[in-house]
Amino acid sequence: KPVMAFNKRSDRARGYESQCRACKKARRSADANARRTARYTTWRTKNPDKAKRATQQWRAKNKEYCRSKRREALLRTYGLTPESYDALFQSQNSCCAICMTTTPHGRGWVVDHHHVTGRVRGVLCAPCNTALGLFRESVSIIAAAMEYIR
Repeated sequence: KPVMAFNKRSDRARGYESQCRACKKARRSADANARRTARYTTWRTKNPDKAKRATQQWRAKNKEYCRSKRREALLRTYGLTPESYDALFQSQNSCCAICMTTTPHGRGWVVDHHHVTGRVRGVLCAPCNTALGLFRESVSIIAAAMEYIR
């Protein structure tokens, strides 16, 4: 890099700082971001109710941004466009594929997929998706649970 990219420093052998201005600025910015993240994480841990309220308020003000991020995540993770997601959900009569509820609980609707192949199986409510996970998606465990509750 050209010498003009470095700050002068009389106490150095060559008379310049070892880092150029751009690298020094980037490092300071990264350090500041790390400190800010640590402070925020500490605050969230000490103030969970305030943090939850703040997150809810931010999401309410930024609904379109949140929707766009959700669409990006569906496409990146499952290869689902908004149209294909809607078609899948409508093919299930706009309800959970397991319990048939039309009102999602907790986190809302969840895309269920096979964890080995990645194939999308359907849309579930959060409790049904959690139940599948707790049963480790094992047909034999689910069958044993069904036998148990009979």
